[in-house]
Amino acid sequence: MKDISEAKYIDLSLGELVGGPPFSLKQHLGNIIQGEWKGYLEPSGMKKLREVVKIKSQHLFEKELTEDQILITTGASQALSSVYHVIPQKKLLVPQLGFPLYKKTAEQMGILLYQYHIGPEVNWDKTLEEIEDGFRQGIKAILWNVPHNPLGIIPPKNVVRALSDLCTQYNTMCISDEVYRDFKRESEIISPVQYIPERTLFIYSFSKAYAMAGMRIGFIIGHPHIIKILSQVHWNSNMSTSWIAQEAALYALNNLEGFPQSLSQKVSKRMSKACEIFKNNGISFIEPQGGIFICLDVSPLKSSSKKFVLNALINENLDLMPGHEFGMNGDTLVRMNCGINDEDFDEALKRIVQIYCN
Repeated sequence: MKDISEAKYIDLSLGELVGGPPFSLKQHLGNIIQGEWKGYLEPSGMKKLREVVKIKSQHLFEKELTEDQILITTGASQALSSVYHVIPQKKLLVPQLGFPLYKKTAEQMGILLYQYHIGPEVNWDKTLEEIEDGFRQGIKAILWNVPHNPLGIIPPKNVVRALSDLCTQYNTMCISDEVYRDFKRESEIISPVQYIPERTLFIYSFSKAYAMAGMRIGFIIGHPHIIKILSQVHWNSNMSTSWIAQEAALYALNNLEGFPQSLSQKVSKRMSKACEIFKNNGISFIEPQGGIFICLDVSPLKSSSKKFVLNALINENLDLMPGHEFGMNGDTLVRMNCGINDEDFDEALKRIVQIYCN
């Protein structure tokens, strides 16, 4: 067995932009913490923050947003678990493949899941057929994820329009998880909220675009009636979102306008480098249109994702995410995060080539 005792441990398994937000935000928080301690805030979130979220999100909506359409949440995870409380009949359509938390949260809350196709191969006709079949069976809520985690798929405009039309036709709710929407390469990101705002619950997180992972801050935009219910759910779950996190989000929106785009460009550059290296070395992979991940395809190796990931950890001190965590169709996929620093990413690519080609 290869001696890796001196090899640096590199973690590509989590959906985290390593390095954190700019120093100016950290300095701002240091000053804020030394000032007035604000304690618990109103359940819907700090008024100033909701006002800025309204302004920054208005471009997605034809009609003017109001503050009572916005709920500040303790991260996208808390947003998701709150939304699960208002799922009609406790039945939900989710993507297969899909972010593991969708299933885990549902199991904890007694939600019955029904799946629709989303990969690894792209077949939008199949996707829309399975969605409509679910709606015909009486399911009144669907979870939509763009860019998709882990595949980085961005649905074209006609598909989002067709999804929106189905939601209208069958009177269903659309939960649109868009925490990676700032990370795109070339494809335009179209949200269901642009077609069916009255039926859509739009979920966003600051942990990605502003590299604030661990701060636990996000928001939901939706119909005022649903937001009012969710705000009470949120309060009953964990009182209010941390005022420190809300101050961080407020500063980010007001002062770091170009940061998400800069971060996205860095991730996209790493993705392009990885894609080129994989092609040159005969490594099978799925090229992402957005998000922060690339999925390796280990099926040519006759290996499972779990076996490949274990081998990478033991022999190369490299941590990856096995695709089986995202559903049964992901057992030959391995997800890697492109949100780490360039030096570690370059080293990780060398180790992946070593593992895959040997």
